[in-house]
Amino acid sequence: PLVALALVFPYLGVQDALRHVAIIDRPQVALASDLAWLLIVAGFVVAAPSGASPEWFVVAWGVSGAVGLLLAMVALRVPLRRGRAWDWLTQHRTLSSAYFGEYLTARAGGQVVLLLLGAIAGLSALGAVRAAQVFYGPLNVLHAGLYLMLVPDGARRRDRPRSLKRLMVAATVVVSGTAGAWTVAGLVLPDGVGRALFGDTWTDAQELMLPMGLAMVALGLALTWVVEF
Repeated sequence: PLVALALVFPYLGVQDALRHVAIIDRPQVALASDLAWLLIVAGFVVAAPSGASPEWFVVAWGVSGAVGLLLAMVALRVPLRRGRAWDWLTQHRTLSSAYFGEYLTARAGGQVVLLLLGAIAGLSALGAVRAAQVFYGPLNVLHAGLYLMLVPDGARRRDRPRSLKRLMVAATVVVSGTAGAWTVAGLVLPDGVGRALFGDTWTDAQELMLPMGLAMVALGLALTWVVEF
């Protein structure tokens, strides 16, 4: 699976970059690119052969993303030029190094915490945390999508403080309300469904539903506050 990921990840990174470019003033292109990716990978999952290996799904995920990349490149009329990446990095080394450092630190910090948790508390505790993270994964998708929408839309409303405030209040209500409802769903989820989804880790993951749900509600409140300021 790691070899398959290494093969598909470079152009998936380009697709992700083009999404951030398009979301500023051509959000329909970003939506079309991601929607094409989603539909095609869903088709691959449905058509997966019996006993398909993990690398099969990684490659299917990557190929589907490549279709989304091609769609975005055509829609944005991205020119294909060689030898310009290093020049761009050199010209923007101050910003690129700062953003790269911040992103790498945040991502690495989360992985280090998980590794230390497994080493200190054991694999069962790590499995429970990962199961709870997977359960609340859709909320992370919602947060990421709203962040991509709120930053450019908020920038367009920076000279209209009342309109900006209404936007942030509405986003806060949506994110926090959804997180609260999702938390309740996790608390009342039948054991049979939880075990079908997460196996034996569900027993320990149940104890994390409430604290992690409250953390997601707090994250929803903090997200729009950070975006606004």
